[in-house]
Amino acid sequence: EAISTSLQLLNSNPSLDQPDYWNSRGQVQSTQGTVYLLRSQPTDALRSFQQAEQDYRQASNNNGILNSQINQAQALQALGFYRRALNTLTDLNPPLADRSPSLSQITGLRNLGDLLRITGDLEQSQTVLEQSLTLAQQLGDPIETAKIRFSLGNTVQAQGNTDQALNYFEQVSAQPVSPSLRLKANITQLSLLFETGKTDVATSLLADIRTQLTNQPVGRTSIYTQLVLARNLLDYAAP
Repeated sequence: EAISTSLQLLNSNPSLDQPDYWNSRGQVQSTQGTVYLLRSQPTDALRSFQQAEQDYRQASNNNGILNSQINQAQALQALGFYRRALNTLTDLNPPLADRSPSLSQITGLRNLGDLLRITGDLEQSQTVLEQSLTLAQQLGDPIETAKIRFSLGNTVQAQGNTDQALNYFEQVSAQPVSPSLRLKANITQLSLLFETGKTDVATSLLADIRTQLTNQPVGRTSIYTQLVLARNLLDYAAP
């Protein structure tokens, strides 16, 4: 409702020659896109982020343009258009790397690393994610640092480096992260523990996971997590 009101106010008072007008529109459209992503409406999110980019171009706001393009890649990834998202972020990689550490830069590189893993370029995925991790540590952002370590854990797991993957997932669990990220890290960690025969540690972690699940709000993430847990229990015949 607040976003709709903002757009109505902007549309009723257009000042086409003022950058502030276009910057404001870009901010509103970016916020709208984020809301759509959170509501699992990636098609609408992509449309809003594309509109935000157009608005920022009217204002000659290069930082806004870059952030909008990063957001578009996230929406494309949510839609399953991994190659298009990868191409978008690959095109952005030089300006991302040249910028001083910022949250948008770090997020863009993390998304690029994830897409490189999904599309099979594991070595480059690790390189980009390690670069992103260094920048996140320089910026002092513990939440983004944890997200990158989770991504790195998935990449090195795909490379067959189980011990290193476990280390990354344990680091995520030890940091102040969102309950959903901790749960995802623990679920993946559980699978690796069963896989490597560390059943005692796995059984202890399983009890903790079940407690976490009871505190999760019902939604796509919690349902998906329970399905992954069920698959682990079936695969490794855990109690």
